[in-house]
Amino acid sequence: MEVAKRNLRGFAERAYRRPLEEAELDRLFNLMVIAWQKGSDPDEIFKTAVTALLASPQFLFRVELDPSPDDEDGIRKLSDFELASRLSYFLWSSMPDERLFELARGGQLSEPNMLAAEAKRLLADPKAAALVENFAGQWLQLRDVDVLNPDPEQFAVFDDELRSSMRRETELFFESVMREDRSLLEFLSADYTYVNERLARHYGMKDVRGNEFRRVAAGNGRRGVLTHASILMLTSNPTRTSPVKRGKWILDNILGEAPPPPPPNVPELDAEAETFGSLREQMQQHRSNESCAVCHRKMDTLGFGLENFDAIGAWREKDGRFDIDPSGALPGGRQFDGPTDLMAILVDEKKDAFCRCLTEKMLSYALGRGLDSYDRCAVKSIVKALHENEYRFHTLVTQIVTSEPFTMREAPREE
Repeated sequence: MEVAKRNLRGFAERAYRRPLEEAELDRLFNLMVIAWQKGSDPDEIFKTAVTALLASPQFLFRVELDPSPDDEDGIRKLSDFELASRLSYFLWSSMPDERLFELARGGQLSEPNMLAAEAKRLLADPKAAALVENFAGQWLQLRDVDVLNPDPEQFAVFDDELRSSMRRETELFFESVMREDRSLLEFLSADYTYVNERLARHYGMKDVRGNEFRRVAAGNGRRGVLTHASILMLTSNPTRTSPVKRGKWILDNILGEAPPPPPPNVPELDAEAETFGSLREQMQQHRSNESCAVCHRKMDTLGFGLENFDAIGAWREKDGRFDIDPSGALPGGRQFDGPTDLMAILVDEKKDAFCRCLTEKMLSYALGRGLDSYDRCAVKSIVKALHENEYRFHTLVTQIVTSEPFTMREAPREE
């Protein structure tokens, strides 16, 4: 009986990701006793308790109790075991390992230096690939690449192999920034990328052979993830590029300056309306409505800076019979001529906006909730630390896991 109870405790504490209370253990053990009294064989006896464990909310959810009325300001510090789960599900999308449990049992994990050190350890582990798949998949919307269908007549070269290579390029790039603790600004400015033969051919690169991805100089006006085929394709229409979609995507996901919804009854551009001039000329006509122009000036300018890339991310000099004009001027008067210039301006003038946007998105992901006004101080503090530490990826993560929103829990606020 004692051996069975000890084995049950060990399994249940891993399932619940925390120490088991005696009353919880007794309830689970009583299920085994009932099964034994009914004459069940040993395997069935233990399965009875396991079934109850796996159906419990304590296993199915990451449970964190709200602060008690005695907690000052309705806020309490998370326990070490709660922090262990927050940290591991943030970076691994999985339960804590034995090292985290050991630190939690010793009450050491809540120490900021230890928490930061463990975050770096988890980032170095192969399990951190989950952060690439899940966070990068959400932030950069890479999951949508799998369901996009460019027009097969206009883009006959597109196939599932190219689709897979596009997504893998961006995942490998994100992973390199994460594992090598590189600057976050390389998401905008990197002059390198990852390609295999199929993607290299699509990019016009030579001397790349085989299915294995390797790191290469980007070339062809490509800088950072905004010039990856994955991003360029998901911000295009099936038949053509969309400067509006590309500009809006940059505002939403890179600069954190989401434009307001468009006014009602705004007509779409005619995809076949080349007789009305180039796409840039059509968009200028579209902006003749001042209610549209307010937002489109910024969106379109950003989007047209990427017009040298077609709807599946290949380089081009012409759009049909019209020469591409990728020039523009951002608010403030800074002019650019093409994607390389545009990325340089974003890094030079918008790096703090980018870091704030990325911080907000990663903090929200780590917390599993949207951010509120009371999170602003934490975001500001994290961005300041990034500025002081060369915008390193590990600084972003360690600042998040030691921040008050991550290490504390607040009682729900009344609407």
